[in-house]
Parts: sequence; structure tokens; C-alpha cells
Amino acid sequence: MHAGIVSAGLAVAALMLAPACTRGKAHEPTPDLFRVVGSYEAGKNPTFLAAADFNRDRVPDLVTANINGQNVSVLLGRGDGTFDERVRYRVGELPRTLVAADVTQDGAPDLVVANNGSNSISILKNKGDGTFDDAVHRPVGQSPLALTAADFNGDGLADLAVCLRFDKIAILLGDGAGGFRDGEVFDPGDTPSAVAAADFNGDRFIDLAVANSGMMKGNIAVFLGDGRGAFRPAGQYGEHIRPIFLTLGDFNDDGRLDLIETDGPRNLLTVFVGRGDGAFESGKGFAAESGPVFIAPADFNRDRHLDVAVANSVSNNLSVVIGNGDGSFRFPPFDYQTERGPFAVVAEDFDGDGVTDVAVAHFQSENVVVWLGRSEAEQKAKRVQ
Repeated sequence: MHAGIVSAGLAVAALMLAPACTRGKAHEPTPDLFRVVGSYEAGKNPTFLAAADFNRDRVPDLVTANINGQNVSVLLGRGDGTFDERVRYRVGELPRTLVAADVTQDGAPDLVVANNGSNSISILKNKGDGTFDDAVHRPVGQSPLALTAADFNGDGLADLAVCLRFDKIAILLGDGAGGFRDGEVFDPGDTPSAVAAADFNGDRFIDLAVANSGMMKGNIAVFLGDGRGAFRPAGQYGEHIRPIFLTLGDFNDDGRLDLIETDGPRNLLTVFVGRGDGAFESGKGFAAESGPVFIAPADFNRDRHLDVAVANSVSNNLSVVIGNGDGSFRFPPFDYQTERGPFAVVAEDFDGDGVTDVAVAHFQSENVVVWLGRSEAEQKAKRVQ
């Protein structure tokens, strides 16, 4: 069980969200899947974006980690696709990523931030109304790059797995009150930059998939949990890859979790199909735009197959890659122009209309832009204009 884990002023964006026609086929024009409804100040160089319901109003809210601002920004959703102005909370130095998880067992997601510059995590307890207590800092090891939350030892409490730059994963076991005690530390591979937690082999224990992005031996490494907070290696996947980020989804509709990663240096996406026993098939690589970073899986074209939205930080666009439901994807993708330096993306229904929306955090523009998904009727109306 995952123990309750979720992993500025409003201004209408001047950006017109024009499809990038250079990637579309003549017989398959890029659809108008989205419309921009707002641009919001985030903070100094946001590198991570997450969505969760922080004030328990059943509306998704947003939070960014601002790596050069020593803070995180929380934007509360209004339920119509717009958001309140940001509220900033001070954390440690160089906050790179975060996780929204209920570490205090009160039903409201708290925040845990990985501070790359101060070798710590910051725990911000949710007051229950979408505001947070001042951060409590805890040393965690040298240069934390990423983290995730899940119940690793079966006590019903949220624990943490923290990626440390110099080839370590630190497990921190939660006490249910926002505190953590040291657990296992193990070597996952060369420069772990992202980690995802789920049950890969059906034994009801949480396992880990780690993106090792180092130049010497980049790969995806899988570790199976024993239900008591310890992990054993179960396989390495991908040769000569340098995965920056990975996430999970059932991309071939078989009820088993698969992995997808972004290889920013090589401009590739790679899918590893899960077998359901903790092992994965060899990766299938697909060309991406320039500088892919974060991925958000969702069904964007409403065909009941998972697609992915990819933030491309160098080509300044968002790619929507349509899934075929068999672990493969349709190419070329549909590309949409963004502002400068799109880095992180999340997919949620921000206005409650049943259509998937996206929010994109821009490293250079230092804002979050919200794109609401168009219904099929809206798309048809746009086509006849």
C-alpha cells in the first residue's frame, strides 16, 4: 500500500499554444488538444512540478521546487482550471525535486523536498487547509537528486527512498508524525537521478525502479522489496542509455506496470514492458524532441490507451506521444510550442470536466502554464473554423 501518497498573479498567457506543424503529417494534422488558460509565477528556475489536493476540496493543486530560489511554491486550484497566486515556503539549498505524501497520517498531503545543495530533505507539514508549517530539515546524505514515498516495511506509514548523487539510495522509515529514521543504504548504480516505487512482481511488497544517469554505466535498475524495508537487485535494463527521469504506467494494456524513461543527452524515450514477475522486456527506443526531461502519462485522445506528454527543455515544446496500447507509440508526436525551458509536466483534470489537462513548469521563463484539454466537441468546432 502507498500510505496516502500522491507522487503570482494570474495572467492570461500571451502564448497562443500553436501546434508545431513541422512534426505533423499532411494526412494527420496536429489536433488542438489544449487551450492555454493561465500563466503563474513559480519561482527561481523550477525543476519539479507535482499535483495533489492540499486543501482537501477535491480539486488538484500544484507545487513547484525552485532550485535557485531555496523555496517551493504552492498554487491552490479553484476548480475551474485557474489557480490562486503562489505561496512560497523556504526550504534548503538547491531544492531539486519533491514528493507530496501524507507523512503525518492526517489525510492531507505533506511535502518532502530533496535539497541538493544542503545534503538534506525538508519536511513541510500540511496544516490541513493547503498551508504548511515551516520546514523541518533533516540530513540525508550527499547531494540528494530525487525521492519517492511509499510504505516499504508494511507498517502503513509513508517511507522515503532518496537518490544520492554518488551512487547511493537511502531508505528512510517514517514514524507517522513527519519524522524518519535511517534505514537501508545501498548502491543502485551510476548516479541515480530518479526513482519510482510500485509492486512489480505481485507479492504486495513495494519495489523500486531507479534511473542511473551516469556516463560510465547508465541504465534502469530494478530492486525488489522484502516488505521489511530492504531491497535486493533484480535486473538492469538498457545499454548505453542515460535516463534523466522515469515513470510508470500500463502501456500495453495487460494490467502490468511498465517503465518509460527520458534520455535527455540522446533525445530518446525508452519503454520497458513489465512481465509482472519483477522483470522487464528489453527497451524499445523512440526518437524524441530536443532535451526531453519529465514525462506525464495520461490518455489524451480518449481511446483508453495511455499516451505520454513530454517536456522538451531545449526545443521549447511539449510532445504528446499517442500510445497504441501494445507498448509502442505513434510517431511523429504532436508537438505544441511552450515558453522557454519547459522542464516538468503533470497531467490532471484541473477543471473537473472529465478531460485531461496539463500544467508545464518552465525553467527559464520561471512560470507554470496551465493548458486545459479540449473536449471532442471543442476539437470538432476548431476544425471547422
